[in-house]
Amino acid sequence: MNRWSEIAKKNILTLSKNKNNFNLALKEWTFSGNIYDHKVAEEICELCENENLRYHFEIYNGLGNRLLVGSSCINRFDITVFDKEGIEVTENKESYLKKALNEKLIEDIFFQLKSSNKTGKLKRLKKTTANKVLLKGGVEVII
Repeated sequence: MNRWSEIAKKNILTLSKNKNNFNLALKEWTFSGNIYDHKVAEEICELCENENLRYHFEIYNGLGNRLLVGSSCINRFDITVFDKEGIEVTENKESYLKKALNEKLIEDIFFQLKSSNKTGKLKRLKKTTANKVLLKGGVEVII
């Protein structure tokens, strides 16, 4: 087991119902759908303790415990992910999380524009950008 896995094992077992079997304990955890953008890559993954994260993805278990983790841990440790319709994402989990992050970033942009009283600017943006926004990783999203 590598360093990250050893740290994750220590952190997850203390918060899980199954305190003896790392793999069974991991099955207790699910991605909540909540994503946090800290704007600066200074955060730590609460599962593996990897540093310099900008984005946190929240996972939870049936005991009411929550951890803020990086998307890599969700993939590496096969944390359960459900889409918005409640269907488990079993393939292309990494792509699903990237898409969810991009949707979150778009929501944040529109919220900032709306809350800064620039709704007129938002309407102009929609009309002048041909309804496309280029996001991290070269992903083009239609708005």
